Amino acid sequence: MADLGQISTECKKIALWYIPHCLSTALIRSLSTIPDIHVLFEHYSTAAMLGPQALYRIPQISTVTDDQKFTYQWAKNQIESACSGRQLVLLTDPAYAMDSKYDVLPEGFQHTFIIRHPAKVFAAWERTIKQTRYDELNSYLPKGGCYKEVYDLHQYVTTKLKQPSIVIDADDLVAQPGKTIQLYCQKLGLPFNEANMLSWDALDQMPCHWQVSEAFYQANNIFGWQHNLFKSTGLRDGTPQAVSWDVLSPDVCHFASKSMPFYNKLYKERIKPNYEQVPLIDCNQNTLLPEL
Repeated sequence: MADLGQISTECKKIALWYIPHCLSTALIRSLSTIPDIHVLFEHYSTAAMLGPQALYRIPQISTVTDDQKFTYQWAKNQIESACSGRQLVLLTDPAYAMDSKYDVLPEGFQHTFIIRHPAKVFAAWERTIKQTRYDELNSYLPKGGCYKEVYDLHQYVTTKLKQPSIVIDADDLVAQPGKTIQLYCQKLGLPFNEANMLSWDALDQMPCHWQVSEAFYQANNIFGWQHNLFKSTGLRDGTPQAVSWDVLSPDVCHFASKSMPFYNKLYKERIKPNYEQVPLIDCNQNTLLPEL
């Protein structure tokens, strides 16, 4: 069996694992401006939602496909075959799509992560669900609430594969996108061009150098999951918003509080551009979190 932790030297292969609503789309758009990059978009999500091994069945997209080919092994094969003859490949997927199926992780990839404070993630997720009028928040969450899944994958990467920890926190991306992305690229040996990687044109459709299954593309159109991905035009320095207890729904506070232990552990691992961090709120105690 090949060593999954051995990073490829022929084709540079980067995996970006994320939690929904953590500004991953902006980071992906930024990285996709690097010359000669090929983006592999949500292949494991296709298996997790649309294939015979699906972990999550969403009724609204059940009619998209009944194709039995979308297995986890199919996703792995698609990813690895797409690397042939290319210099730089970026794999992007939510960590929960793996569901601990680490035996089908692609070979030769350097694994990286982007996270965000749970209260911000679940509040944004709840708003999206209300806008689409589809069910309730808990009907879309994996059993670990997303944060356990990303934490478990991070642990596997750092302890079993012996790879260095590379984690971005979304608030750092908001506060200083240039420094954060530059530091990320530096750690991965990627070129950084501030003019291109902080500003880009809005799109009407998936870029030609992005690879996505037709079934997942159709599902995306039904839900509009990646609307902001196409319409965004860049990243500017901003001020991360503090979390206010008073405006959070009971559901958001419930899921956020369950996720905080995993988030806090990953937050300590984040790459750190130099700026003053906005205080965070702990939904359990309704108090400022201790400095991490």
